[in-house]
Amino acid sequence: AHRLGLLRATGPIEHPILYGFTCTIGLLLAVSIPIRGRRFAIFSCTLGTILAFSSAPIQTMLVGFALLSYDRIFSRIAFRWSAVIIAGAVAVMAAFLISNSPVGFIVTHLTFSPESGYYREWTWHMVGLYVSQSPWVGLGYGEMPEEINHSIDSLWLVFAIRSGFPGAVLIALSLFGAAVILTKGRKPDLTPVEAKLATTLGILLFLTAYISFTVHLWGTTWILTGLLIG
Repeated sequence: AHRLGLLRATGPIEHPILYGFTCTIGLLLAVSIPIRGRRFAIFSCTLGTILAFSSAPIQTMLVGFALLSYDRIFSRIAFRWSAVIIAGAVAVMAAFLISNSPVGFIVTHLTFSPESGYYREWTWHMVGLYVSQSPWVGLGYGEMPEEINHSIDSLWLVFAIRSGFPGAVLIALSLFGAAVILTKGRKPDLTPVEAKLATTLGILLFLTAYISFTVHLWGTTWILTGLLIG
């Protein structure tokens, strides 16, 4: 419950990391679109993101601001998001070609403590080992093998364990399938504010998929994820 000698903020959410992620979503929405009490929302959500003392919400906030800035700077370029997607795909392919453990590199370099990073990398390895023995349906909800019978810090790993690799893939498709709905081109009768909100929601869905590599979403944030997809 403590980090850097301070009590981590939790609020009404189930865990400090999930609280920080929820505040990050509120912050990015408040920055993007005009709402009532906008300044208060930006201030309070920024404070919540920081006081959760977790690397995941802070990274999500920084990446979110970068994508919002990118969208604003290159708003006149029609294929700007296609360029980002292609660049991201190339980077992922390069990571798999260069590194023996690209996921391990991510989880060890994007956390506050190296111990936490290496522990998560080991967890990815062990879960992959066990789920590969039953890849289509996973291991279900029963008692797990001793090596993975503990808290799993990844949404993708949790669903791979419960429902197999297809379960994790379907969740990912739900996120990305909602994110790629077009809001430009042949106008879908959206006002400028609604179009901006749509773009922001697409960014939030991507960030949800991103943070899910090192965070398991459950409780309130799992309900919030479903609302974002809807």
